[in-house]
Formats: sequence, structure tokens, C-alpha cells
Amino acid sequence: MVQVLMREPIKFSRIHRHCLYDAPMAMGTRKQREKQEGIWIAQAEMASAPAHPFYQKLNELLEGEKFDEFVEERCAKFYAPKFGRPSLTPGIYFRCLLIGYFEGIDGERG
Repeated sequence: MVQVLMREPIKFSRIHRHCLYDAPMAMGTRKQREKQEGIWIAQAEMASAPAHPFYQKLNELLEGEKFDEFVEERCAKFYAPKFGRPSLTPGIYFRCLLIGYFEGIDGERG
């Protein structure tokens, strides 16, 4: 058993009963909040890299064969017309699965 020797007993305030010491909480101030920059960045402002030629060709092929329309038609019965937040379109969802397959990413959450 470890014994801690202290000069004075710990005084707990009502706010800090769960803490082992009576110290002020770390809290932001209004001045700090005013200086804080926005969290969200517009997609247009983000740096972009050129796409991989394989995926460029795959996108061209899928668009040429009207993959998105085909998948939306097949999956329409599984989507509610107006219930909750809109999900990814089926075309994007299946493209993500294809990328996972080609890149060796296991599972949908990879």
C-alpha cells in the first residue's frame, strides 16, 4: 500500500469533490472564444491532389455506363423518401466499397 504524506489535509470545495485537489478548472474565456477561428473549412479552400489514374478511369467508366442511376433505381426501395437525415447516395456508397476492395481495406468502416 502506498502512503502519501501531506503537510496539510486536502480541502474539497463543493464543486471539486470528485477531484483530488482543490484547484481552479481549466476554462476558456470570452476573449479566447472571440479569437478562435472557425472549425469548418469549405471544400473549395482545401488543397487537392491529382487523382490516381486508375480511379479517374474507373470514374469515367462508371459514369459512361450510368452506374449511379442504375444503383439508385435498384436501391430505391431501401431508402425512405423523407425520414431522418439524407444518407450518402448509393452510387457514392458503392464507390467507397470499391475503393476499399481495391485498396485492401477490410470492412465498411475501414
